[in-house]
Amino acid sequence: VSRQGQLAVLTKPRYFARSHWFGTLATTPMGGTAPREILENVLDADWAPNGTDLAIIDHDQKNWRLQYPLGKVLLEGANWISDVRVSPDGELLAFFRHPPNIDDRGDVLSMDRSGRIRTLSSGWESLEGLAWSPSGKEVWFSAADTGEQYCIRAATLSGKQRTVYCGTAPTRIEDITASGRALLATDDHRVSMELLEHGGKTARDVSWLDNTYNPRLSRDGSQILFTDQSVLAGNNYAVYVRQSDGSSPVRIGSGGFGV
Repeated sequence: VSRQGQLAVLTKPRYFARSHWFGTLATTPMGGTAPREILENVLDADWAPNGTDLAIIDHDQKNWRLQYPLGKVLLEGANWISDVRVSPDGELLAFFRHPPNIDDRGDVLSMDRSGRIRTLSSGWESLEGLAWSPSGKEVWFSAADTGEQYCIRAATLSGKQRTVYCGTAPTRIEDITASGRALLATDDHRVSMELLEHGGKTARDVSWLDNTYNPRLSRDGSQILFTDQSVLAGNNYAVYVRQSDGSSPVRIGSGGFGV
């Protein structure tokens, strides 16, 4: 929402990954008229303090682009970028840079209006949620060392880091008001895995821990290859094989995905 009471929204949303959606960027007055559509294939947007300019992240079917203001491309490349936020003085952007796939591990970056990039924090397994402090001297972000146990961290523009809050539940920063009050969300994200035999009517739970990813069946259906993204897998995931009868899985590797 802008200082003039305009909403920036995504219409025609379609799921991308994690908590992110693509859509058509549109603006509308609060409680007002139908949205005015501006640009397709947008992932993120944020209002500048002047209430009129927008910073946006979109995808042109080939590259990810960061525009600020709308129409001026400051960054373009294959790496997924997300969570763009404009600084309180409107001179800097903060955002996440991820690998060129849907994995949300990555780095926290800042960029000025000329396109100069600075790394504020790097090497996180998972990044979800970012906001500027009211002074503009820190960027707050939710990051996990392993799994999805998000804690709220802060980094100065020179890269000095601190932990703001680390609770018992994964906590995501949504926004910070001008007075310094933080809007937070807690998550309890779990992924299960089930096996349905051909002709069967009831699926069997063959989950392992709480974050199973990308299961693959052997040709004869007797084994399941899968990736564990839970905290116990460490910060680089683990790959397992288990029998489809539900017997204990065997860890066969780490440092990537089972394919």
